[in-house]
Amino acid sequence: MARTKLVVVALILLAGSVVCGAAGPELVQVGKLKVEAKIEGAGSPAVIFESGFTGGLFLWGPVQSQVGNETQTLSYERAGLGRSDLSAEPRSAERIARELHALLAAKAIAPPYILVGHSAGGLYVRIFAHMYPNEIAGLVLVDPATEEDYERMQKDKTVEDLEKMGMPAGAVAQWRALPETIDQARHAWPLPAVPVIVLTSKKPIGQWPLATAEDMQRWLEAHNQLAARIPAAEHIVIPGADHLSILKEGAVVEQITKMVDGDACPNVIKEILYRAAERTGVNVTLIANQPLTTPRIPSLRSIQVAPGFDVADNEIVKRVAPGDLVVTADIPLAAEVIAKGGDAINPRGERYSADTIRGILGMRDFMDTMRASGNVGGGPPPLTLANRNAFAQHLDTWLARRLKF
Repeated sequence: MARTKLVVVALILLAGSVVCGAAGPELVQVGKLKVEAKIEGAGSPAVIFESGFTGGLFLWGPVQSQVGNETQTLSYERAGLGRSDLSAEPRSAERIARELHALLAAKAIAPPYILVGHSAGGLYVRIFAHMYPNEIAGLVLVDPATEEDYERMQKDKTVEDLEKMGMPAGAVAQWRALPETIDQARHAWPLPAVPVIVLTSKKPIGQWPLATAEDMQRWLEAHNQLAARIPAAEHIVIPGADHLSILKEGAVVEQITKMVDGDACPNVIKEILYRAAERTGVNVTLIANQPLTTPRIPSLRSIQVAPGFDVADNEIVKRVAPGDLVVTADIPLAAEVIAKGGDAINPRGERYSADTIRGILGMRDFMDTMRASGNVGGGPPPLTLANRNAFAQHLDTWLARRLKF
């Protein structure tokens, strides 16, 4: 009897990441400027962190260290912030994007990139993604400011006000270039067809521009509009977080690493699958829209598909046959697999079936609505040892049943 095929979902996935020791920030020569940057980890896709309006790469420290266990990461200070030289060029968003692109080239950090932007950084990475669409693997927008926010804030504060507030020279220069940046952001559409996550805080910080509950409601509405404009964007509201504490929320690391690992197939789960392929000879196929690095196992292969929403999912559905097993956390994909007579399990060891999938789909849609309205916060919890054990146990049961002949 022919051995049953095992199909593994691996969206935007690159395996084989190496954990490297963390080094402190360095000054990198980029053209005529020295730019403060910190690099941790190794692997691909690289995760690039863009800070808020006044910079502060140190704010990314805990997040960068955790993500650096999975892949290569870079945080940095824009010109005139931290220890980076102040540029004589206007500090518009497009200029900032070009300078970041030059920094990545100077450090030989190759695309694809997952861009993570907090506050103003969320606006800046949107423009970077629009300028370099073929180099982007995903976007995580952490409590992002929008062009409408800055248009409103610019009416409240002048350049002189920022100088009196003691803002760094780079931030003042960015404020001076806001009219140009706002116009650039308005024209920075469409974004590349990659996964996008929008994370929103709900607690006011008690100071301008997010001082009151009314400010936060306006903030939430702006994020709802932003997410609605981006096809297939996922919007997650975190009620217990404010604009600064959101960087300490587990959902930030969870969403970034989920994007690195391919949404439904973390590295630890892939290792379990590799061992199963080597031990039993079961055919394991990984499908992704990035190149994959896999061990040399005769029954293991990878297929690269074109970028774009649902391209990998569509390829999986096309290839799946009755009796195949698909590993995925994507519930609509699991439903399509089951409809074709396949089996589906998620990385937490939870099996989907024809009897349960409709109810799970309904609950997913309900939770998406609740998150968008701000009534439910956070993302899925981190993968635990118990989850891994449950997955391994269910996989062994499936293998024993399918390969007994």
